[in-house]
Amino acid sequence: MGWRAWFDNGLTYDSRSTSWADVPDDGCQVRMLFFADGSKQVQHGADYYYDAPHPAGTIHGSTSDLLHELQARYPGAIVKRGRWAPDDWYHDIMAEAHASTW
Repeated sequence: MGWRAWFDNGLTYDSRSTSWADVPDDGCQVRMLFFADGSKQVQHGADYYYDAPHPAGTIHGSTSDLLHELQARYPGAIVKRGRWAPDDWYHDIMAEAHASTW
């Protein structure tokens, strides 16, 4: 399993080259999760994107819940903020994310 994330600074990060803790704290636009069976799941339009510890493995999630609720629900989560972007630019990022492969 891996992930790739697109940020509003124009940069893209992925789990092959960095950890979720090391990506920018703000400006996430889209995060695509890639699974071993070839499927993928897009996370977008959220206020927060997070990786949280769980006994069965890391939870890769997104939510628009309040930050203190997220932190209470998932102690130890590494949380990054989403941020709105112009529609045309956002749609281009979404198209790139959907076309991406692992």
